Amino acid sequence: MARISPSRILLRIVTRLLALVGNLWIRAQIRRHWRASRPLRPGERVHLEAYFDEELLSDVRIREVRSVSRPWFIRPLALFGLKLDMDFRSAAGITFGDLVLVSELGRGRTLPAALLFHELIHVLQYRALGIGGFALKYVDGWLSHGREYLRIPLEVEAYALEDRFRAGEIFRAATCWSRPD
Repeated sequence: MARISPSRILLRIVTRLLALVGNLWIRAQIRRHWRASRPLRPGERVHLEAYFDEELLSDVRIREVRSVSRPWFIRPLALFGLKLDMDFRSAAGITFGDLVLVSELGRGRTLPAALLFHELIHVLQYRALGIGGFALKYVDGWLSHGREYLRIPLEVEAYALEDRFRAGEIFRAATCWSRPD
């Protein structure tokens, strides 16, 4: 029987703990922002209809905010030597289930189609994994890839598909991203 090192066990515990905290934070953000959110506008939908099904486009909610709030658990992470390299306050957008927050940095007079596309890839990921599963996979990806945002597999995938979208390629997003293990 293979022996698991204490450091691997500790990493698994930290991953599960951070995913649990992340899950709670995601659910709190949905409760906080849902009532003030809105559906996609026709001018936003038109750029996305070739890529996403009607159900998803109808279910997604958008909330425009000044900036994305810094999660309450960032400071306690530092006590454990885990520096979160993501500055949420400078994020253009962030997704919580079917809810997309778009900050002032992510919009001008209209919301950029590429930003919405990227965030809707995350909606697909949430739908496949569930909130808890998404949180676990995101945290695991962050910890196992050097705690670098751009190396998190869920982000790598969303950015790769966003690049294809920006290049004008037409495809159904639901069939192009990796399914959970």
